[in-house]
Amino acid sequence: MSSPAKNEMDVDAFLLWAEGRDGRWELRDGQPVMMAPERAAHALTKYAAQKALEGGIRAGLPCRMFPDGMTVRITARTAFEPDALSFVRPRLTSTRWKSRTRSSLWKCSRQAPRRTIMG
Repeated sequence: MSSPAKNEMDVDAFLLWAEGRDGRWELRDGQPVMMAPERAAHALTKYAAQKALEGGIRAGLPCRMFPDGMTVRITARTAFEPDALSFVRPRLTSTRWKSRTRSSLWKCSRQAPRRTIMG
């Protein structure tokens, strides 16, 4: 017996679906995934990563840093909410971040922080 087909979304549909929904969500390969509640150790690790990135930027790097909370499109069917985000200063709009520049997304885990380079 075959399993039922999954209802897959692209990032634009996901953003509409997730708006106003309880909890924190990411889109992985077209499937919405609810993120686990955050623990104190994770919050402290995120804060340390954010401070380190901000320190580098204050030292004169031509970059910006956002803390967690922004959903970032990775592919047409994948969007993450990184724990920290650094990038070369892009064009910003009031509601969406758009960049064609090199970016680093940071996700902290129990093993070690994980960085994804875009661009």
